[in-house]
Amino acid sequence: MGSLPRCILCFTSLILLLGFAACENGDSNPLDASNAKLIGTNTNQVIYKAGDYIYFKGSGYFLAYNNPAFYDGFYEMSGEFKINIYSEGLKSPFFPSVNILTLRETFTLTTKFTSPNGRDTTYTSMSTADRYFSQASYGTITFYGDKTFDFPSSSMIRVWSKIPYIPIESPYSVGMRQYAVYERYSESGVYYDASQTLVEIEDMEIISTNAGDFETFRMLFSDGDGNRLRFQYNYPRIGVVKFIFFQPGCSGKLEMDIYDTSIAY
Repeated sequence: MGSLPRCILCFTSLILLLGFAACENGDSNPLDASNAKLIGTNTNQVIYKAGDYIYFKGSGYFLAYNNPAFYDGFYEMSGEFKINIYSEGLKSPFFPSVNILTLRETFTLTTKFTSPNGRDTTYTSMSTADRYFSQASYGTITFYGDKTFDFPSSSMIRVWSKIPYIPIESPYSVGMRQYAVYERYSESGVYYDASQTLVEIEDMEIISTNAGDFETFRMLFSDGDGNRLRFQYNYPRIGVVKFIFFQPGCSGKLEMDIYDTSIAY
């Protein structure tokens, strides 16, 4: 059972970006729009600054069977996901003229694992990753690198992109699609890894969260094999106000919605 925390770290490493009750298939939520905070005509993403934060909490489950990344069994989860913005004065080795901020993600989960023979194990795990980004005047977020957990070395390392990664352009509109390849390199230029992401703005949807009701853009993130990674529900004056995470090869979902932010909206 000692490798169980690594299974959860594999799951949390899917989170790439900003962006946080709806149905699993993304169907519209029939809420009263009169109580919701509406988007209005300005669909530009908010500009973040050092000191900003967005905090989420939620719960969910995954059922794993014949998945090489997980023990077979039932994973029941609850916890928090926190985003904090910092200015560390860092520079990309490939784009030294760009002023970048640090977006720090902290994921804390308490998991109850039930094995096929009915044995329960409960534990708490925490994972942290930094995303290095800048923003255009109209809000588009560009990522230049990350500080992430490296399993072979069991340590946190910085990796950088030679081609900046833009998940999707701002301002937003329904029907937008953006495909991107995100290659990462060491500071000396040695290739580290790559991932592929397709982001689609499927529709506008009113959702309910711990912080109130919001009119949002529902964004679907998929990997290069077409597997769903997550839904992000974006209220542009804050950013993401709800996530629904999926684990490829498992059934179930983990929902996290906003409960606190420093951003005035």
